[in-house]
Amino acid sequence: MTQHLAHLSGAAVPVVPGWFIPDHEVQRERSHLARGSFGKVYRGRWRGEKVVIKCVDVVTADDERDFSREARIWLRAQHPNVVRFMGACHLTTPCFFVCEEARNGDLVDFLAKNNDRALVWRLLHGAAVGLQFLHNNNIVHGDLKCNQILVSEDLTAKLTDFGMSFVSLESRPAATTGAVRRKAPELLSNKATAPTFASDVYSFGLCVVEAVSGRVPWQVHLPDIAVVYHLTHGELPSRPKEFTSDEQWEFVRKLCAFEPTECLGLAGAIKQLKIFVDDEELRGAGGHADLVNGGIHNIQRATSF
Repeated sequence: MTQHLAHLSGAAVPVVPGWFIPDHEVQRERSHLARGSFGKVYRGRWRGEKVVIKCVDVVTADDERDFSREARIWLRAQHPNVVRFMGACHLTTPCFFVCEEARNGDLVDFLAKNNDRALVWRLLHGAAVGLQFLHNNNIVHGDLKCNQILVSEDLTAKLTDFGMSFVSLESRPAATTGAVRRKAPELLSNKATAPTFASDVYSFGLCVVEAVSGRVPWQVHLPDIAVVYHLTHGELPSRPKEFTSDEQWEFVRKLCAFEPTECLGLAGAIKQLKIFVDDEELRGAGGHADLVNGGIHNIQRATSF
């Protein structure tokens, strides 16, 4: 009926995006959960479900286009290892995105309370699967670090804030030591490019370093300018003592290859991460001490003649 009347009057009929959620359907808590340069994050409810509401400041026409673009990107990124997107509202102030709540917070906070090494590698495996899904759908994350890997109630790793200028959130104190510590060298050089699939893989390698060691890559007291120097000269952070296996540290080196074309692909990374999960679970179950250096596959190679 509305379209018929609009046709008769010659008025344009606005198209309602598939991701649209009316403002009145969302109940937002009074106090914000976190804040960033883009706006604030709240807990709330939508249709009876606990959700996270990311409110953003949309001021210019470019902001409006970016908001709609990011909603479209998130809408097509439906995967168990990606934070589930419910929808967004662009007809209120502030505009907002609605997504599922990851009950266990981000990866660093969660692992600070849970030092199960097998679980560390299992969550990293899930994050790699999520990143592969994004890449297979031509989505570059562009800002991957451990506080963009969330942990659900059922201990599933979920990526968030991919390719999104609005909702990239620097909410944890460690982030103030500088975003350069998680960036690929090619993004920091004088000929810096936009983030790529390869730079995502490099950043994932630094996520592995942080998750396993429990510390931000590079020394916290090292100034950003020094970090940039080391990175652009093909250097990696020193091997943390938590990397007891040569195989695991070599894995990081392959993810963080200085030349993007030499980086380990995600398919190979996912296979290797599954091996590390199995190795750590065997250790936890009382596996042979020889597994500590080199992993189970060294034993298999030694006994396969």
